[in-house]
Amino acid sequence: MTKEVDALEQWLQVNAGDWTGRKSTTECKYRKKLDELVVQQPDGTVGLSIRFRTAAEEMAVQVLKKVSDLAEALAQQLQDFTSDAATSATSATSVALALGPGREAGKIRFQEDEIPISGMHMVKLRQLYEVHNGGQVSEEAFRHRMYCMLRRYVTFIGLDPAQQGSQGGNMHAAAPESVFAWLRDHMGVTCELFASPLNCYFAQYYSAFPDVDAFFGSRGSFFDVDDLPEGSYEVGPPYTEEVMELMARKLLRHLQSSEAQRRALSFVVFVPHWGDDCTALSLMGGGDFEAFRPSPCKSSESPYLLARGREHHYISGVQFFHDSGADARRRYYDVPHGTRIYVLQTSSGASKWPFDEAAARALLDKLSPAEQQKSWAARWNVLMPCGNVRPPLTNPLAILFTLNPGCSSQPYALLFL
Repeated sequence: MTKEVDALEQWLQVNAGDWTGRKSTTECKYRKKLDELVVQQPDGTVGLSIRFRTAAEEMAVQVLKKVSDLAEALAQQLQDFTSDAATSATSATSVALALGPGREAGKIRFQEDEIPISGMHMVKLRQLYEVHNGGQVSEEAFRHRMYCMLRRYVTFIGLDPAQQGSQGGNMHAAAPESVFAWLRDHMGVTCELFASPLNCYFAQYYSAFPDVDAFFGSRGSFFDVDDLPEGSYEVGPPYTEEVMELMARKLLRHLQSSEAQRRALSFVVFVPHWGDDCTALSLMGGGDFEAFRPSPCKSSESPYLLARGREHHYISGVQFFHDSGADARRRYYDVPHGTRIYVLQTSSGASKWPFDEAAARALLDKLSPAEQQKSWAARWNVLMPCGNVRPPLTNPLAILFTLNPGCSSQPYALLFL
């Protein structure tokens, strides 16, 4: 790698002092891809990013294999049991669940591994589990499956349960409840394409780990779906270019096939404002998607809505660790970058769920910090009344829609969880 390192050093020296703040790709040399740095090889010219990836790939695969093997071993150990076997579990394989007093967070423990979980999420996960597993469920099975799911996400995100703070957990962040409530009421949204049992708003969603998420309502991975059911969906992918590009191409295929079949399909997509050098953003703003954009997003100059950085809120990605209480400042954070919102619909979808200029303004308003500050305290007191860790499932304030797993046209939604 000597040639590659030398080339990188020379480039840094040539461009030293050019950084004066974040600029467009045409103005700032530091935002150009490493592939513009090339090294002559015997078989031709190769970009540096490819060379660096080749050098590190073997070690990265080894690390991923170790993590995968450990996760598989834990899942095998904890999930290979029947309902009958669960009742006779020994202390060596049992999962303990300690509830905090009143509204406080609890802890779930397997052997020496202890993971904190907020009281609100304890309520949410139990409700999701009961809905999707037939009401009367084995407590032991519920605890095992909740632990497996929590451990998977804590490991995947890279969190340390002993530490507070975001710790990179904002990769698991979510749009605020006010946005989802508006999408449900005005756009007919009933399902999320990228969620988890921990950050989902609706009780039906697609997620990254269906092997542990299915017990809590996951329909599987969006990328494994060949024929997406007719409906209106919220789309909030992980903010990585590769995943977003795969998402954009798959959304386009679903839109094209549904348009040909005259099916109603609608997507409201939330992605970072990274500039059109990001392939996914360039695709969704390009000609292939033009026929699927409603009138407020028809302009080629602005095919999306923009929530400006530091002027809108998201829910913390580690919301499930610690209860934030009624203080909205502990639950939400200022998003440092802009957020683009693409609305993409088939003709039938646009007729069924119209999106106009007034709707565009209303949706952006729901992302504002003021919207979260004025309403979270009231929602918290409804969700978690003092001294009642688990609101009864029959409480009409705890559930928005009738809990009816057999009714795919009207999925049930948990209230602001």
